[in-house]
Formats: sequence, C-alpha cells, structure tokens
Amino acid sequence: MGSSLPTEVHFLRYRVVEAFLHAGIPLERLRFLRKLIERNGVASLTDHSHMSSSYIPQIAAKELEVLRREVHDQRVSISFDGTTRLGEALCMTGRWCTSEFEIRQRLLSLATTKKHMDARLLAGLITQRLCNALSIDPHQICAMTRDSVDGRGAGP
Repeated sequence: MGSSLPTEVHFLRYRVVEAFLHAGIPLERLRFLRKLIERNGVASLTDHSHMSSSYIPQIAAKELEVLRREVHDQRVSISFDGTTRLGEALCMTGRWCTSEFEIRQRLLSLATTKKHMDARLLAGLITQRLCNALSIDPHQICAMTRDSVDGRGAGP
C-alpha cells in the first residue's frame, strides 16, 4: 500500500473491499459502483486488482483471528469434503455450541492442491489447517466426518 495516501483513504478502501467480500460481490463489479462510492468525495478508489492485492490479505488475517477467538476452548465437530477434479479442493466446516447454547457453524478452511491426496496427505493437510492455522488443539475435536456424497448425476 502506498504510504503517501492518507489513513482515511486506506480505511475507506479497506471497508469497501471488506463490504464486497461480506456481500459476496466480486471486486470486478467495483467499476459499476465506483461513482456511487466516490460521490461523497471522501476518497478515490483504485482498480479492483490493486484493491484485491492490497486489502484482501489484511481482511483474511483479521477474519482468521476472529475465527481463532470463536473456536478457542470450544469442542468442535469438523466436517470435510473434497473433489479430485484437476487436483483437489478441500473444504472444512466446523460446528460448536457456545456457552449460551447457540449453535455456530463456520467455514474453517478452503484449500486447493495440485494433485489428488491419499489418506496420509489428506490427514496432514487437515492437521496443518486445524492445528497450525486455527490453533485448534486435537483434544477440542469431538467429531470428524467426511461428506463424500457422489455428486455425479445427482440432482432433482
């Protein structure tokens, strides 16, 4: 990020990228909303690729910290699934019950690999994501399931 820009400009750009991500709107659509966002004259926005590379890593790190705090000292049930097309995509979700008896479900990790993973490599990736990236102690995991439903030909 350019250090010559005022803090307010960085903050606005960060909040715009964060809002787009939370709403599920691709940043490429920024060009359609640019005039509306810039209308107040607070700051000008840069192109979507620069905003992505400048702010998404910060937002991801912040979200990871929030997730770490949420699962801290919780008994977590992990569910994972993957696909073997052109490598593997591994999706892990977690469920837990808070002290207020509210059920929480969150996406814990979405990882892609270049090749299909056997059981040993898959276990290593899951362990790395849960223990290292999220600081989940293995004793916190109360259940682990693999959702291996075959999606070929499935549908209404």
